[in-house]
Amino acid sequence: LGRRPQNPVESSRVSPSSARLPDARSTTMPSGLPGLVVTVDDPTAESSYGGLGGHATYRVLTKHPDLGETTVRHRYSEFRSLRKSLLEACPGVLLPLIPEKKILANSSMLLHDADFLARRAAELAEFLSQVTSHQLCMASAELSNFLRWPQP
Repeated sequence: LGRRPQNPVESSRVSPSSARLPDARSTTMPSGLPGLVVTVDDPTAESSYGGLGGHATYRVLTKHPDLGETTVRHRYSEFRSLRKSLLEACPGVLLPLIPEKKILANSSMLLHDADFLARRAAELAEFLSQVTSHQLCMASAELSNFLRWPQP
C-alpha cells in the first residue's frame, strides 16, 4: 500500500455508444513480474437499455516488454467477481480489498463524476498491482482470464 498513481492522463474522446468522461485519469502500477505493468484507466459511462441507469467500464491494459500487451474493459462488478474467484483459487493468500460499491438514490450521477471514477480507477489499479505481485495469483487461470494474459 502507499503507492501513488503515476502519470495522470486526461481522456476526452466520445464514442457514439458510450460517453467517455473528460477528466478521467490513468493509473499505472508496476507488478511483481519484472517489467509487467498494469494500467486501469479510461472510465466510460455505458447506458443501460432505454437510457435508464447504466454502469462504468474501465480499460485494463497489461504490458510486458518481452511478452506483449493486452487490453480489456471491465465493469466494477467484474473486479469484485475476480476477487471472489481468487479467494477460492488461491487459499491462504491475503488479497487486498477493492473499493466499496457506492449506492445512491441517483446512481447515474456517479457515472458522470470524473473525480469519483478516477479515484476508483486508482484503487482498482492498486488492487491489480497487489494481486499481480503474488506468484500464486499470477499463475491462476482466473487472473489470466481477467487480464486476457497467458498463464506462466
